[in-house]
Amino acid sequence: MGRGGQAAPPPFDSTSNFGLRGDENPQLEHYTVLDGAAYDLRRMLDHHPGGSLALRYAGGKDMTRTWAGLHAFADPAKTRAWLARMRVRDPTLAAKIIKEATPDAYDEGDGVEAALARSEREAAAFSAASENGATPPADPPTALLDGDLGAEL
Repeated sequence: MGRGGQAAPPPFDSTSNFGLRGDENPQLEHYTVLDGAAYDLRRMLDHHPGGSLALRYAGGKDMTRTWAGLHAFADPAKTRAWLARMRVRDPTLAAKIIKEATPDAYDEGDGVEAALARSEREAAAFSAASENGATPPADPPTALLDGDLGAEL
């Protein structure tokens, strides 16, 4: 028995999707769509910084804009390398995944490539400013503090 008289949780099952996919196609639970391309999530299950549960949630879905919103601080070079490794190469399978994926919950915002390009531009601008002796402000700009930052959630 665990703490509080509760039984220990069952062992981790790396093949389970924890019922997160509902009525979507279970044949596609290991795949996701980003920017119109299909990716095999199993190749990153043991490496994802956010854990495998995040990848299981993405199974069978087009996560383009959701991904871009959650990975603002991802290293673009590493991300592109991982995406290249995870890309589904079989054109028939890729077409099926793309066709049957549940649409992204967001219909506005950047896609993956746009988000990575923005991260690269921001990093380059920060690096250039730092090299020229610029320092960040001691206090955040007041425009960021006016209002509820969590209201969009």
